[in-house]
Amino acid sequence: MRSRHVLLGGAAALALILGTPGMASANSVQVSGELNTGGSLVQYSTFRTHTFTGPINLNLTDNTGTYTRLGLRNTSGTQFTNTSQWNAPGSQNFVLPSGSTTIASGTQFAFNGRMGACTACDRFWGGTLNY
Repeated sequence: MRSRHVLLGGAAALALILGTPGMASANSVQVSGELNTGGSLVQYSTFRTHTFTGPINLNLTDNTGTYTRLGLRNTSGTQFTNTSQWNAPGSQNFVLPSGSTTIASGTQFAFNGRMGACTACDRFWGGTLNY
């Protein structure tokens, strides 16, 4: 009887270490960038790998002087999400053209970005990326 309890206790401990099925384990990182005040596209060079199947979220805490528009592109250079626009700080999930926010684990991505054209305004953005 004692060996059965040890076996069940060991299985429970292993489940806690490995996590339960379906449990998301997101990475969070501070991200920021500089956009062109003329409104032209900026393609960022830092690629990240999505760590679970589910949404990729950006909580923008520092917006440009106009608005910030960001989308996600893959390693072949194709933007695979719709462009999200922040008129003010806030949190948004990136959305696929199908309307889904579920992005597959292992997807590699980098930002594409634009801002509204302006003459002399803040061109920097930043926030917390959850992926």
